[in-house]
Formats: sequence, structure tokens, C-alpha cells
Amino acid sequence: MNYAQFIAECDVSLRQGQSTEVRTRLVRLKAADVPDAFRLPLARLCRRAGEINCGLKLLAPGVRPERPRQVVQATVGEIAEYSALLNLTGAWKEALSTLQDLDAVQAPEVYLFRAFCFISQWDYLNAKPELEQYVQRTEDHYARLVGKVNLASAMMATDPNEKTMSYICELVEVAQERGYLRLMSNALEMRAQLKLRESRFSEAEADLDTAAKILSSDGTTDLFFVHKWRTVSQALKTGNTEPLRVLAAEAKIRQEWETAREADLFALKIAFNETQFNRLLFGTSYGAYRERIMTEAGAKPSKNTFNYGDDSGPIVHLTTGEIRQKGEMRPMSRSGFQMVDTLSRDLYRPLSLGAIFSELFPGEYFDIYSSPNRVHQAITRSRKWLEDNSLPMTIEAIGHRFRLQITGPVAIELPLERPTADWDMCRLRRLKKVFGSDYF
Repeated sequence: MNYAQFIAECDVSLRQGQSTEVRTRLVRLKAADVPDAFRLPLARLCRRAGEINCGLKLLAPGVRPERPRQVVQATVGEIAEYSALLNLTGAWKEALSTLQDLDAVQAPEVYLFRAFCFISQWDYLNAKPELEQYVQRTEDHYARLVGKVNLASAMMATDPNEKTMSYICELVEVAQERGYLRLMSNALEMRAQLKLRESRFSEAEADLDTAAKILSSDGTTDLFFVHKWRTVSQALKTGNTEPLRVLAAEAKIRQEWETAREADLFALKIAFNETQFNRLLFGTSYGAYRERIMTEAGAKPSKNTFNYGDDSGPIVHLTTGEIRQKGEMRPMSRSGFQMVDTLSRDLYRPLSLGAIFSELFPGEYFDIYSSPNRVHQAITRSRKWLEDNSLPMTIEAIGHRFRLQITGPVAIELPLERPTADWDMCRLRRLKKVFGSDYF
């Protein structure tokens, strides 16, 4: 196989927005057969096209050797790319920790990938300076433009002003001149969002129409995002939340979880409902996004906890790791508590294997060959625990993601602020309830 030609062809296709075609070609690769010299450029293609597991398998032998004492042979660039792929699996804490130790002077993409870790948590405030550094230091013209598009997104989240609008308008022109159609459509979509903030609905919809024409030849998720902002425009313009309800339902079918979250937020801005507000706030795991919810909805929670589900049945208390049933409290098992706590952190986005692994096994490296199996085993044990305890909840698989589904009268008391699941801390809280805090 001519790998150099393969990489060049896939790169051109991605720049033209043809990601579906590239994914089809990448899945046919056998990682073990790829020469070392081509592993990094192929892994980059995997990340850009969304073939994450393939990219991890290409780089894992050098970055995470099988034997603990074996010397890491990967370059800074390979470790950085591996970290970017890890972030996309949901293991963002491990990814960011690894990236923080890398010398960004050797590989400017380290700045970009650090930003991606923050963006995955809706933390644009910390992402912005990383993107600014990347744009200044990267030499490749296309890569710099990618950085600028991401920087524009961070500017929109932190400084949605005229300077940001001018920056995005310039991106539209540059991307159009150079034929980078997918980046142009991304910039048009962002410009439309800024216009929606100013209620310039006709102008926003014109930008979205242009972006849709660019993307219509490829079935990428970008085209669905154009549809998303068209729907938001119509809802804001008419004051009708029904299109947003339909959008949220469609987003869940497409597994575009963040679009469902955004649809609910815009619906709250049009017509506030306290129950929906609490579900959105307590069911969102990102601290930065929760701040946005309270700011844009103009409300704060009346309590620090929210009962998700039907509280006429048993209530699972995550702060103490107990179940209240018929007036009595009984402790949960360690594994049952950890899984329920982990899967109930986000009521919108089902958790990926990498995200679950990071919560269940904090401090351990994610291994593409063994970690998924460990998570599956933990899920199997937790399903049995739910069944043995007659709790009407199931752990549902959606592709390679998992979520907790309530199927009967049971509720989970969700605290607003939650650190990593700590079983020992729950036991301490139970002891304090019995003996009082003076003993601890």
C-alpha cells in the first residue's frame, strides 16, 4: 500500500468536507501492518474523521508500551496526538495531564489539544489562551486556520462582541479564497449564531443557507448543526418552544447529545419552567455550562439537590451512598454506588467507555485493548446489583456509550456539586450522621 498517497488523498477529502468517505477508507486499515513512519499522520486523519479507536491502536504501542518498564519510544507529536484521541474517548483528565507535561515548543499542536480538553468540558475561558498560543506558533496555513476557527468559537463563548464578529467575517473570506469549504461552513455557522444574539434573524438564516449548500454533498454532523441553528432562529423569532422540543428529540435519535442540551436551554429562555431548569442544571456535569444555564435562564436552584425520577419509590442518596426505602436507610455496595454515581452525572450525554473508566479507576491509564473490557465487567456487576436490589433502573447501551435509565418508581438525589465518586467519603458521612461530627 502506498501510505503517502493514501494520506494525501484523505487529507484533501477532509478539507473538502468528505469525512464519511475518509472514515470508510480508514476502518479498512490494519494497525499492526502500518510502518512506524506513517502511524502519526494516519492517527491524525483518524482523529479528524472520527475513527478514534483506530487512531489509538496506531499510537498505543509507542506511547503506552505493554511492559511497564519498557522505554516510551513515541515522539512529543505522537504523545500529543494520542492524548487528543484519549480526550475524544472521554478520558479527558488523563489526556490533559499528559499534555501538561509536554513541551509545546517542540509540537505546537500541544496547545490545540489542551484547548480541546477544556472545550470538551465547555470551559472556553481556559481554552482561549491555549488557542491563541497555537495560532501564533503553528506554521502550517491550514492548521492555523483550524486554530482560528476554534479560537473564534472560544471568543464567542467568552466575548461575543464586534471584535469577534470581525474575526469570524475574516475567517469566512480566507476559507472561501483557499477552498476550505468545511471550515468556511463552520465560520458561517458561528457568524449566524452571533447574528441570532442580536435578533438579526434573516441575516443569520442567510448564512445558514450558504453553509447548508456547502455541506449538502456530505452526510456530516455539521449539516445537522446548521439545521439546529435554523430551528433555534425560528423558535426565538416566534417565541414558540415546540420546534426546540422536536429538535431535542431528533438530536437524541442522532446521538447529538449536546444539541439536545442546547435545545432545552433555549426553550428555558423562551418559557421558563422550574422542573425543566432543575433537570438541565443538575443533569449537566460541566461547571462552566451550569454557570451559563443560570446566567441565561436568569435563575438559581432553590436547593442544592434535585430528585431525578419518581420519588414515590426508593430514593438513592449519592452524598451518603444509601437507599431510603419505606422510611429505612440501607447502604449501597461500593460498585453499585460508583456506577450509579458515575452514570447519573450527565442526564443528556451517555458516558463513553473512556469517561466511565476515568471515574471508576482514577489515576489509571486508559488502554484501548484492556480498559473497555474492564468497564464492561463493571457494568455487568452493576446490572446484577440493580436486579438483586429490585431497583427499577437499567444500564442501557447506546453504541459504545452507556446511560442509566429509570424504568419505575425510584429517584436519585442528585447533588449540584460532585467530585469524583468517593466511597470512603460516603462511609464517613454515614458515620457522622450516627455519631455526630465531633468525633471526626
